[in-house]
Amino acid sequence: MNIKITRAVMKKMCKVSLPVSVTALCSVWGKFDTQRYHHLAHHCADVAACFEKIAALPVVRARLEKAAERRLSEGDIARLAVLVFLHDCGKLHPGFQAKGWPEGCWKGYKHGHVQEGVAIFSDAMDGQLGKNLKVEQLIAWGLDLNLLYAVLAHHGRPFKVENGVFQRWCPVPEMNYDPCVASKEIGDLLPIWFAAAFVNCGEPLPIAPHFQHLFCGFASLADWLGSETRIFEFSGALDHQYINTARERAIRAIEEIGLNTQRWHNLIAKKKVCFQF
Repeated sequence: MNIKITRAVMKKMCKVSLPVSVTALCSVWGKFDTQRYHHLAHHCADVAACFEKIAALPVVRARLEKAAERRLSEGDIARLAVLVFLHDCGKLHPGFQAKGWPEGCWKGYKHGHVQEGVAIFSDAMDGQLGKNLKVEQLIAWGLDLNLLYAVLAHHGRPFKVENGVFQRWCPVPEMNYDPCVASKEIGDLLPIWFAAAFVNCGEPLPIAPHFQHLFCGFASLADWLGSETRIFEFSGALDHQYINTARERAIRAIEEIGLNTQRWHNLIAKKKVCFQF
C-alpha cells in the first residue's frame, strides 16, 4: 500500500509549518531557503568546480606548485578537487539536516558540519560513511590527514573536535533520511565526476604546511564563489550530470569577480579598452 505524505500530514506530525516542500525534506540538502533547496552533491560540485577553475589560472597554479615544491599534474588537481568536494561532508549528519526540517522531527541538539566532517573519517566511527566517501582511495593517494583537515576548516579558523560529533549518525525514518544511504549516493558520483583523480598513478599529495595553508585559502575562496546563488541556482533533485552545469557556472563566477583576467587582456591587445581616462 502506497501512502502519500501531504503537507498537512507532515505539519500535523511535526506540529509546525514547513519551511520547505515535503519533496525537499526527503533528500539531503547543502543549501536551502524558505522555498527551495540545493542538493548537497550539487553544492559540493559547485565549490569543487570553482576550485578547478581557480587552480587552472596561471598565477594560482604557479603559487600552488611553489608551495607544493613540485609540479602538480592534472591528476593532482583532480584529487585536490575531490577534497574540496568533501568540504561540506559533515552536513550529512542528521543533526545538521534537521536545520531544514520542521521543528520536532529531530530529537536532539542541532549540529554544525566542520567537526562532523572530521568524524566521518575518524577511527571512532564504524567507518561505513568514510568508505562510502572513498576514504580508501584517499589513503591510497598518500593523503595526509592535515590536508583533509585544511579543507574541512574552510570557514577560516582551526577547530576542536568534541565528543558529541561522533554520536547519532542514525536514520530518521520520519524524514525518510539515512546518512549512510545519502553518503553512498554522493560518494558513487566521485569516480564519475572526477575520473582523473581515480587513475592509479602519481605522487602522494603535497603535505608541506605552507601548501596546506594555501590550499585551505583557495578552498575557502571556492566555497564563497560556489555559494553565490545568483550564479549557482538551486537544484533539489539529484542530477547525475550536474557536474557539467557546475563547471559551466564556475567559468562565469571567476570571470565576473575578475579572477580570470584573460578577457581583459584580449580587449587591451585589441585596443578596445585602455587605462587612460
